[in-house]
Amino acid sequence: MNWSFPFLCLVSFLLVAGPVAGQSKRIKAPAGIALPRQGIVPAAGFVPDSATAVKIAEAVWLPLFGPGIARNRPFKAYQPNAAVWVVSGSMADSLPFDDRPYIEIRRKDGQIIFVRRGKM
Repeated sequence: MNWSFPFLCLVSFLLVAGPVAGQSKRIKAPAGIALPRQGIVPAAGFVPDSATAVKIAEAVWLPLFGPGIARNRPFKAYQPNAAVWVVSGSMADSLPFDDRPYIEIRRKDGQIIFVRRGKM
């Protein structure tokens, strides 16, 4: 008996029928197109408080401005509106005004909106 015909019929059926019940079907995007992803977003956003905003600011400032940025501690964080955290260095009497770091961080996703060092 020739098994190639029944085997080809079975393979064809499985390819046409798709995944077995209970398995999810993966969608493959065409090259250059990204499919949207669904994930978890905390109700308070990824930057819920001032302590988190300061930690993010320090992580961004250190590679940009170097370890000398620590002279501007304590860093102050406040919210000018519900969507953004602003973090800046303190105004120590011994530091020039041009040395003060400043950053704006989006509360929802932690995106860095604006960074600078110096006069405001």
